[in-house]
Amino acid sequence: MAESAEIGDLVGRIGGDEFAIWIDIDEESEALARAASLADAAASLADYSVNLPAPLGMSIGIALFDPATGEGVDDLMARADHAMYAAKRDPDRNFALASPAELPAPEAADQVTVGT
Repeated sequence: MAESAEIGDLVGRIGGDEFAIWIDIDEESEALARAASLADAAASLADYSVNLPAPLGMSIGIALFDPATGEGVDDLMARADHAMYAAKRDPDRNFALASPAELPAPEAADQVTVGT
């Protein structure tokens, strides 16, 4: 069964049937394991909704936050949303990992080579 929420986890409804979960995880493998656990929990409940007009399903988009990128929340959410739609398009996957955010370009002063 799915893991319970942990201290530091934050769940919020984005709108409609979309939710966001902020999980304080540093490792990609741990994020993927957590997504698999959530998908397994949803699958175990799917039989209860099989005769409903909109049976239970779950597509998860994962975006890992790297503070070194300077990425804002909107861009982080957009990456997660893009990954979620990739998972929706593939019937064999319940979750997908977004490409990492790009690091900011080096400052112009760092690109200058000074000769002697």
